[in-house]
Amino acid sequence: MRERGFVFSLDACLAVLVMMIAVAGVARLEPWGRPGYGYLKLERGAWDALNALDGMGVTRYVIDCLNNKQTAEAGRAARENLITLLPPGVGFRYTVGTEDNLLLEVYRDNSENWRGRWENAGERALALHLTCEFIRTVENLDVLVWADDDQDRWFASQVIKPGWTYRMTDEENTFVAYLENRVEPNWYPDVVFLPDVSVYWSDNTLSTLNNYLMWKIVTGGREVGGGAVAGGDTLWSNRRDPWTRLWGIPIWLSPYGQFLLMFGISPNPFSSDPGIVRLMGSGYGPYGERMELVDLTHYVTTGLPFTEVPYQGDTYYQYVYETSPILRPWLRTLGRWENCENENITWPGLLVREAAVNLGLPWFGITLRFMERTALFNVRMAQSSYDSGFDGVEREEWVTLAQRCLEWASRQKAELQPIALYVWREGG
Repeated sequence: MRERGFVFSLDACLAVLVMMIAVAGVARLEPWGRPGYGYLKLERGAWDALNALDGMGVTRYVIDCLNNKQTAEAGRAARENLITLLPPGVGFRYTVGTEDNLLLEVYRDNSENWRGRWENAGERALALHLTCEFIRTVENLDVLVWADDDQDRWFASQVIKPGWTYRMTDEENTFVAYLENRVEPNWYPDVVFLPDVSVYWSDNTLSTLNNYLMWKIVTGGREVGGGAVAGGDTLWSNRRDPWTRLWGIPIWLSPYGQFLLMFGISPNPFSSDPGIVRLMGSGYGPYGERMELVDLTHYVTTGLPFTEVPYQGDTYYQYVYETSPILRPWLRTLGRWENCENENITWPGLLVREAAVNLGLPWFGITLRFMERTALFNVRMAQSSYDSGFDGVEREEWVTLAQRCLEWASRQKAELQPIALYVWREGG
């Protein structure tokens, strides 16, 4: 599975310094050109050009275009600005990503002979920048979606990015068959997306999903198992009565109890609603309040243009649960609701769980993970985004969070990758 990444460097982080050394406006960088200046002059000019792109905001614009699958526009912006910055006698090659996995490759023009001229250049220089901007382009992600109503299907259609493949079903046998790789041998989910399951699944379905989440094995280019992203209604719809377990299997060993644990929730054997409670109405809000993102250092939340998301809490349910004390070292609360009507209790709005075990066995070529990553929204995820009271921007915030969670849970997340500018003197 190919992964796309983001780039990070001290240069871009020191924004003030970058702005100071950036070229004012789009003035051409000088002096260049006399052959006697050689490699050092080329190298300095390349660095000045990259600094100028950063200072003028071109780098950020290019990356925003890549994030939105606008590769042609990203190339146009980079090319036109570099043509302005570099003299006519200097060729250039601008790249984002590693040589074996390029996100963008730009020459002075689109003619086919530019790559040959770069490869045959007698003397060329390289400037390599790393920037704080995020490239979230994750391609070829395979997502298995459970969608059993129009809202779920609509929301999933918004979340799936171009280049991702997905299979969507509301039929248990088909869902289980995909998890067991019995439908399409060459298609296997990297992650499972459960926006708002409203169906009471059989124990067999829960057990199969638990098995998928329990172990992830990567060997010989093949993967078995994966992560999941779910809305709160998924856990609620599949709750089991704990009293039927008193003389049989304990709730924490039952398929439902294990399902709760996969999302970091502690099964409660003494409650009529074990592990999770559904609330709505007076005193339970948040009545149009917004979920605050309280941890902005996680992959899911870093670099977002917003720090809170809306929810029509007077209309849709919220879900209250106890996190498992055993799993708390692997849990992080990224978003919270503040409910002032209930003694200032705050509820997790977005809870993520890291894999409990990450074990690499390089001598066998195997990576083994126990209890793969999960993300849990304590809301009716699809319905909250679908609400007619929200505008397009508010809907997009829910979509972005879901996309980030899917990328993170699938491990097809960003990696550190460079932005490079190669320059050479034409005819030299």
